[in-house]
Amino acid sequence: IFFRSAQSTMSGTKPPLAGTGYDALEPAPSGRWWVMGLMLLLGFLTMGVALLQATAAPEANAGRISGPPLQREPAMSAARTWALVSVVGSAPAWRIVNDNVMGGRSMSRVEAVAEGIVFSGNIDINGGGFASCRLQLPQSLTQASGVAITARKLSGGSTRYKLLLKSKGFDVPSWQSDFMLRADGQSSTIQIPFSKFLPSFRGRVVGPPGIPADEIPELSEIGLMLSFLTDSGEPNQPGFTAGPFGILLQELLAFE
Repeated sequence: IFFRSAQSTMSGTKPPLAGTGYDALEPAPSGRWWVMGLMLLLGFLTMGVALLQATAAPEANAGRISGPPLQREPAMSAARTWALVSVVGSAPAWRIVNDNVMGGRSMSRVEAVAEGIVFSGNIDINGGGFASCRLQLPQSLTQASGVAITARKLSGGSTRYKLLLKSKGFDVPSWQSDFMLRADGQSSTIQIPFSKFLPSFRGRVVGPPGIPADEIPELSEIGLMLSFLTDSGEPNQPGFTAGPFGILLQELLAFE
């Protein structure tokens, strides 16, 4: 069709209407063959460039979650902070702890993406109701007065999650604090002082809020949790929805 249109244009004749078919092509005057060949070459080059762009686009965006640029809240911008861990590339180091330990059927996983990690899964409240991921702290928190998290909601209706801190040992309480993600999916940085954490053991609060100064050097694990209960043991409403969930973790910070 392209060849026929080019010949018709140079000969001054109109191409046939759509649906009437094309007769056998008549030879064009010899002086016009190079023009027709050039037009065909340009057409093939244009098609080749378009195919290369279509192939390269998915590779360039692999592992990237589209969204707004990371913006820090004013309060955190003024605080002296440092990274507890490089979240990007840390996915293999996280371990999963779900309600299966108590007979539940919730599921979760940690996946690596270009911006950090994605913690996602499905919460089943029949026999359980929580999912979590844990990471060994690579450094002490003795110089900090709290921790901060930069994250955003990706999927599901839940917006209230927990940040966990724990020392070594199996039968020891974990320190928990609720934090809220923005419902609109925008990134935010939440600052949580040690004074806001509550000690929890097997879903029950076992002491007053605040991590004692002599216990801070013993903290060796940090984690994220989605649960049907808040840090104080109350029903997580509003802020919790059973079923699929997903959040993007971009930063884990300590602050003075």
